[in-house]
Amino acid sequence: MRTEHHVLGALSGVFRVSSVLLSQWKLAALVALFFIPTGPHLRWESTYTEAFNHHRIYSSCTYIGARGMRVVEADNCPLIAWLPTYW
Repeated sequence: MRTEHHVLGALSGVFRVSSVLLSQWKLAALVALFFIPTGPHLRWESTYTEAFNHHRIYSSCTYIGARGMRVVEADNCPLIAWLPTYW
């Protein structure tokens, strides 16, 4: 009985420490998005022309990221792009 109590106590401590560390990692990841020189951007809108077989030829794409919107002149505009935040 005593051994089970120590094991459960140790597991409880491990889970408490893990939850604190995980909450800090989320905050660190959020802060890092604003300080790293590149980051993920989501395509907000795009201009394109339709080609054969429903293939799109893009002329420009507008992406939204942690520091605002960026316009990119490109022939291919993925839904999520890793772009530099300072151009």
